[in-house]
Amino acid sequence: MPADISAPAAKERTPTVIRVLVLATFVVILNETIMINAIPRLMEDLKVTEVAAQWVSTAFMLTMAAIIPTTGWFLQRVTTRTAYATAMATFMAGTVLSAVAPTFAVLLIGRIIQAGGTAVMMPLLMTTLMTVVAEKDRGRVMGNVTLAISVAPAMGPVVSGLVLQISVPQIDSWRLLFVLMLPITGIVTWLGLRQLENVGEPVRHQRQLRSDRQSLTRPFRLDARCGVARECLSARVPVDGDLLSSGRCFHLIDVFVQP
Repeated sequence: MPADISAPAAKERTPTVIRVLVLATFVVILNETIMINAIPRLMEDLKVTEVAAQWVSTAFMLTMAAIIPTTGWFLQRVTTRTAYATAMATFMAGTVLSAVAPTFAVLLIGRIIQAGGTAVMMPLLMTTLMTVVAEKDRGRVMGNVTLAISVAPAMGPVVSGLVLQISVPQIDSWRLLFVLMLPITGIVTWLGLRQLENVGEPVRHQRQLRSDRQSLTRPFRLDARCGVARECLSARVPVDGDLLSSGRCFHLIDVFVQP
């Protein structure tokens, strides 16, 4: 019997945890391109060349490319709230350092720290989405999420162009890009920690479990080796008509007693 297409389909709401993560991801990715329009101001205030000034954006993207592949290892070992708090705290620390940077080198370090927090947020968002959103709704939610992530880099130059027009005494215009970002990031972090719930449980790596198990059983295996060694050497076990030497005996023990 064909389905009744006249009946309106129930519209599923996007989970709150995804909304919070999308908002936080939008804020941190916005900073990827926010310094593009500030390059002439950096060259004048910090006395650097054009090639050097461009590294404030290049270093940000290179750091993200280097950290994102390792984020899966990190997300498997901490809870969702811990990963979120770590990413946003790292981003805020980089923002503060960039805002007060006395030299270009310090500003570059601040941008790298910012990128470290940004690199955690993107995989965290996608991993949580695949966990909490039903399979039939993933296409709709992922489309909305991708839209937000795509708009953020395009909005960066627009926002920076508007901010750079603001004149504040005793504050360089490019520093306002970080100063204005601090309260926004703080509010987003606070809202996220209030609304965000842990999704799934952190898992311990199989190699780590094996290492812990071996550490616990190593004294017992050592006692077993010593006991078998004493019996082997005292009984002088013959093999192919020859007596086992002590070295060959211990090698045989290792073969049979290994876990």
